[in-house]
Amino acid sequence: MSGLTGSRYIDIGANLLDDKFSGVYFGTKRHDEDRGAVLERALAPDGPCGRIICTSGTIEDSKETLTFTERSPMLFTTCGVHPTRATQGCEGMLEVVKDNWLGVGGEGGGGRGKVVAIGELGLDYDRLEFANKEAQHVVLLAQLAVNKQLIGMGIKLPLFLHSRSCGSDLFSILETHRDSWTTGVVHSFDDTFELAEKYMQLGLYIGVNGCSFKTQDNVEVVKKLPMDRLLLETDAPYCDIRQTHAGHQFVKTTFATVKEKKWVPHAMVKNRMEPCMIPQVAEVVSGAKGIELEQVKQICWDNSMRLFFPDE
Repeated sequence: MSGLTGSRYIDIGANLLDDKFSGVYFGTKRHDEDRGAVLERALAPDGPCGRIICTSGTIEDSKETLTFTERSPMLFTTCGVHPTRATQGCEGMLEVVKDNWLGVGGEGGGGRGKVVAIGELGLDYDRLEFANKEAQHVVLLAQLAVNKQLIGMGIKLPLFLHSRSCGSDLFSILETHRDSWTTGVVHSFDDTFELAEKYMQLGLYIGVNGCSFKTQDNVEVVKKLPMDRLLLETDAPYCDIRQTHAGHQFVKTTFATVKEKKWVPHAMVKNRMEPCMIPQVAEVVSGAKGIELEQVKQICWDNSMRLFFPDE
């Protein structure tokens, strides 16, 4: 690979328990599990990532991810229910967060201190075949209710929000229930600047990845987003930045990849995003906004630390 400078990033969202990192693509086993190599590429001393926040889609996922994060002190996780998995409910969420939130990791704490956000929660009207609108709204409100309980216990974690093709519905719910959360990020943002503004006016950050750069309209939105509200993510193994994407013109860092059928140990897979590829996300932001890459890195690092690790 070329183009890395050694500076560190925080990848605020990576699905590292996804089947693709077990070598399974669309139900077919193509190669051995390679999460160790994925972590090595991202977290090695000369790798780009200083920290990675793994995302969870169900409460059971959260428990599995907690175990996975024990592989490295630089790995953390969210805890919550993705809107497309709303039918599974959020029972047990309070206990998992209470026993494992970042604040319990210090002296006198009883947990692993790895949960740094509530989520992934929100609304997704693109994939209603998995969970209809009513189910999504029910589990979103249930999670906000749990979060309000956590706040009452002194546990104030940011929300890791999913907003896909739902118009202003998620914004309206968050605005109505403003006493049920403190701060958060709308991740993988690909909507209008007007909607981004509404989220930011509520105090939320905006997370961008390859899905945020697909069209020229997307790139124009990124140009307008204020740097002090911007966070970087890969959403690995999804949201790679492809040559057909409008933002690809700004990508400088390249990686050698193979098709999953031709995988060999330590190879990177074509069209499978990894945390080590987060420099590409920063490069698109840098190019689109016309500011230095080092400035993007530093500001987004500071933003991520402020949101997820405020006590450091």
